[in-house]
Parts: sequence; C-alpha cells; structure tokens
Amino acid sequence: MIGGMGGGDDGAEGPASSSESASSEAAPEESPSEEPAPEPDLSVPVQVINAGKINGLAGTWQEELQGEGWEDVSVATADSPQQEPVVFYRDEADADTAQALAEQVGAGEARQSDEYDSPLTFVAVTEPGDGGDEGDGGDGDQGDQGGEGEG
Repeated sequence: MIGGMGGGDDGAEGPASSSESASSEAAPEESPSEEPAPEPDLSVPVQVINAGKINGLAGTWQEELQGEGWEDVSVATADSPQQEPVVFYRDEADADTAQALAEQVGAGEARQSDEYDSPLTFVAVTEPGDGGDEGDGGDGDQGDQGGEGEG
C-alpha cells in the first residue's frame, strides 16, 4: 500500500514543481506592499538652523540629534525668526530620510527646496521636547488673564 500511495514518477514531480512556483510567486507580491517605511539614513548631513531667537537652540538640537544617531549635524543661525519648525531636503533621494527627521523633531511634512546647501536642513524654533507647549494652546489664554491681576 505504501508504494501505491507514492503515485510513481509522474505524480512526484508534478506537485513539487507546481508548489515551488506558487510559493516563489506569492513571496514577491506580499513583500513590497507590507514592507514598513525605509529606515532613515543617519549619515546624511543635517544643518540645524536656529530660527527661534533662543540662545544655543541649534546647539541643543545638534546634541539631541547626535544622541539619536545622526552622524553629521552642523548648526547655523537664521537671518530672521520663524514661527513653525520645518525640515527641507535638496534631493528627492533624501525625501524619506527628511520625513523621518521631520517626524522626529515635530516639524510635520518635510519639503523639497534648494534654498540651503545641506542635503537636510532643520529650521528649529523651539527646544527639544517643547513641541508647542508654549504656543497657541488654551493655557496661553489663561496665562494672559491671570497676568492682569498680578501686575
């Protein structure tokens, strides 16, 4: 009986080759669609620009980013203050890395621009961890009302 269940030479080759081709076809289709976002390239140079009128802001972000693994972080000061943080990238090849940086620093959507020389430029306006704590929230309104009675 065991010999009969084997089915002979013809049956053994047929299912093996068809299951092999089915599994090799299924793997490539599933991988790209369910693959997570690419890892940022932490070796891409980043320039942090202090646009928040806070002494040492760019240097603080430089230390923060280097602590997170970014390898090449330089600093500069903006000519004029900005209201919102933003991350710019020069080359489309760095778009994913720029977006990862933007998410890390709370700068929303990264934008393509050739205004800056660095491959990635982070225009910083607040200290790390301040992500809007001192901004336009409801707490600011209460602070204004309380200020009148104290002075």
